[in-house]
Amino acid sequence: MKSKYQTNPDRWFKRSKIEKRLRVLTKACEQKYLDRVKQAHTIKSLVMTGASSGIGNSFLNLAKEQFFQVHTLGRSNILTDRESHSHFYLDLKNAVLSQLETWKRPSSIDALVLCAGADEGGRTHFLKNSFEVWEATFQVNFTRSLELIHLLLPQILESDLKTILAVTSMNIDAPPKTCLAYTAAKAAMRSALDNLRLEYKDRDLRVIEICPSITKTNFAFNRTKKLEEAKTFYDSFSSVLDAESVAKTMLWALNQDSKISISKLEIQPTRLAT
Repeated sequence: MKSKYQTNPDRWFKRSKIEKRLRVLTKACEQKYLDRVKQAHTIKSLVMTGASSGIGNSFLNLAKEQFFQVHTLGRSNILTDRESHSHFYLDLKNAVLSQLETWKRPSSIDALVLCAGADEGGRTHFLKNSFEVWEATFQVNFTRSLELIHLLLPQILESDLKTILAVTSMNIDAPPKTCLAYTAAKAAMRSALDNLRLEYKDRDLRVIEICPSITKTNFAFNRTKKLEEAKTFYDSFSSVLDAESVAKTMLWALNQDSKISISKLEIQPTRLAT
């Protein structure tokens, strides 16, 4: 028995034209949706530190995939201006304000992401290094980040998203031996974030603390300048996080509804979770 389309070719032809038209319209709608999503993310301007390596670099790559316009601040010369992000030289060991006098600040800043970290002289006893070494560690991990917040907060408060995200450390709650300056700086940052969250809650400021446990990056190598020692350091832990996993969590926290603020998020390897 012949189908109605075999007995009536015109009907089949009309149906095929309709199906083709529907496919074209569906594709057009999908593209329009993707364009709207891209446009929505392109207008989000994000300033960050610590983008040259480790967690910060993983976050930068993910943020660019999400169509964020990223403005990086840091010492590294590998972060040159590109279509997806702009870079300005900033040494966090020195005062921020004077260095940024020539910075062409973005017209809007929705979020400030603070990933910069250093443990210069770390894993040595307190009296075995000069105070200047410990002071430099504290400056990078806390003082200059706080100075940057003070400088950019008025502009952040003018945006719709109003977000500050900072990476601290689980060392705060379980400080390891010979890590005084780094741990103290991260604890100071947590205290500052808690106070900012309280002071500006009426302005809907989202203040997010991402608190990872030990994460395998080039952090240990930068501290020792010895590849084998850095490898031994990470191998001494039964399980460690990787930078991309932490970066994905940061991006998830940023992408939550503007009415939601992830105050503090602790991240641990499953095997070490408590």
